Amino acid sequence: PGGTPARDDSPAERQRAAYEAHMAEALAETAYFTDYQGVRFLSLNASTGDARRLMTPDDLPVCSENC
Repeated sequence: PGGTPARDDSPAERQRAAYEAHMAEALAETAYFTDYQGVRFLSLNASTGDARRLMTPDDLPVCSENC
């Protein structure tokens, strides 16, 4: 996964960009893929507790509308 830059300075775009950057960093060494005979196999290395913690970072910018 990879984060994309915000298209504008709205709170929703700042939050989206920060979340995508966080997820790209958090999953950098936990998501892998292998191509074999035309099929892509994905491997994810996370338990439910790990995933919940990754998906709710404490440092996201505040956004109260259109988030």
